Amino acid sequence: AAVDRARAVSLIRAAADAGLPEGQHTLAGLYAQGNGVPHDPGLARRWYGKAAAQGFSPSRLELANILQN
Repeated sequence: AAVDRARAVSLIRAAADAGLPEGQHTLAGLYAQGNGVPHDPGLARRWYGKAAAQGFSPSRLELANILQN
């Protein structure tokens, strides 16, 4: 299970690094929750911001919630 989780995080990170907003949003969520990666609100904001800048609505909503709170 740990190997599967590490592989999943690796694939999600590759999608995020490739500029895919879905991958960026998913990676942000992992950092926001500390799921498979260290909990890091700053990196969560960064990745949500990258996806939001591409017009990805779910990330725009998450980023707005983060900035409001």
